[in-house]
Amino acid sequence: MEAYITTYNTVITILSAVITGGFVLILVEIGNRKNRESDRYRQTMTPFVQKLSAYLRYICWIKPHIVNPKPIKEDEKSFLSIVHNFGVNGSDLLESGGNFEINSFTAKDLEHFCNNINHIWYMYDRRWLDRFKWEEADSTYQELIDKELAQINPRYLSMPEGLGKIAKISGEFYTDIFMPIQDEPYSHEASSRLYSVQTWIVSASLFFVLLCLGLLVCFTWSIWLLKLTTISVIMLFGFCMLLLLVNENKQLYCLYRIREFKKTLKSKNHKVPKV
Repeated sequence: MEAYITTYNTVITILSAVITGGFVLILVEIGNRKNRESDRYRQTMTPFVQKLSAYLRYICWIKPHIVNPKPIKEDEKSFLSIVHNFGVNGSDLLESGGNFEINSFTAKDLEHFCNNINHIWYMYDRRWLDRFKWEEADSTYQELIDKELAQINPRYLSMPEGLGKIAKISGEFYTDIFMPIQDEPYSHEASSRLYSVQTWIVSASLFFVLLCLGLLVCFTWSIWLLKLTTISVIMLFGFCMLLLLVNENKQLYCLYRIREFKKTLKSKNHKVPKV
């Protein structure tokens, strides 16, 4: 009986220490890492988002001055569709009186969005827009246009308005503004996903320990079950410590391999059997 009481007290002490000095501290550190990553991403993306918002407002202001050819060809419809969508986004920004939020786009959506910006330059370079005309803006509109251009790059202010200017701004926006940060959204999404998985693992482990403590209070456990529970909790704590010690890139690679393995299994399960 004395041996059981000693073991029982030891188990309670270990479980309590693991909770307060282990899992809780790990959760706090994961939260700190997540906050640092969010701050880093915000500092990196804020200038880009401001320029992107200014570009879309610029497109909104110049859209009425693009004179469409008649009849419209398919390639020209593509240009008008892109300009229309950009103009709608710019109009929404003007109504809200601000810029996009940092997390307004997923990484994939942002890449697609900026590819469409670059496509404007591509269509102009391939002379698909030769039939479009430019209608000069009055002084009021020009002030609004210049206000947005100054946020993108002040050197555009001295250039004459026209489709060539739109194409140049679009192409340089892609190469000079988007390309330097194009990997950042994907990196941020991967890191956020990793921190979410880590938080889930540590939280589940913490819940397991709390459940064990609750059951220990309510029921009498055998000595071998007490020892087995203690070993399991210590192993869980060691695994959670590895989440902090192992390089994050290696953990991201493991998550990627697991995700690819799941996709492979899913594709195999959905194969249509041959008749």
